Amino acid sequence: MRPGARLAAIGLIVFIVTLVAGIPASVAVGWFAPDAAGFSGTAGTIWRGSAHSIAIGGARLGETSWKLSPIALLRGQLAATVRTSLGDGVAEGNLAVAITGSIACSACRYQGRIRNLQTLLPALAALDGRADIQFESFEMRDAWPSRVVATVTVHDVALGPPGDSTIEPALAAFEAKVDADPVEDNAPIEATIADIGGPVEVDGRLVLQPPGSFTFSGRARSRPGAPPAVVSALGVLGPRGSDGSTELSFSGSL
Repeated sequence: MRPGARLAAIGLIVFIVTLVAGIPASVAVGWFAPDAAGFSGTAGTIWRGSAHSIAIGGARLGETSWKLSPIALLRGQLAATVRTSLGDGVAEGNLAVAITGSIACSACRYQGRIRNLQTLLPALAALDGRADIQFESFEMRDAWPSRVVATVTVHDVALGPPGDSTIEPALAAFEAKVDADPVEDNAPIEATIADIGGPVEVDGRLVLQPPGSFTFSGRARSRPGAPPAVVSALGVLGPRGSDGSTELSFSGSL
């Protein structure tokens, strides 16, 4: 492309972006939002806007705000800095959708109760506590991640016999780390899991398999002074080894 034509093209893009930037968020949502998404209380513009709530399938987001990136549009991406609430939790980060269909997230973080995520991940239905989920980088192509670098920390996870309200549960904390960059086409994604406090020592590995199954294997051992209910629960899961630990192994679907 000749220099003059290139400058004219850039000028036209800038003009269009400036024109589009003034479109009210309520109008933009009607044009571009998928039919399955319901927005309420929209304010601002397509460029910098907010919504009181957003319903997507079974998930419901609270106060949400966004700020689009004009530079990303020149690269063929729709990118924005987004902040939203899920129950008493908050999620924020930089999201990008490319014309190729890939979805990326950088510096993304969620802080709040685990139960707020159950509509997104039904496998969490039996788990509660507080979570701090940080994605240094994440990209998904063709319905499976192509890179994941993340740390997940959970606190105040109740340990004890399920359904027995007469026994006060002990609280534990765990950390999972994933460093998969890149992920080969449809390859498994592995995470290491360890305790970071509480009555139980845990050392294990979580493997995610496409399209959405998981397996966990590892060992757990009660610490000195652990509540009897926790010690008994570990005994139910399997025989203890010579080091006093119990081998754990289970699988499921996300």
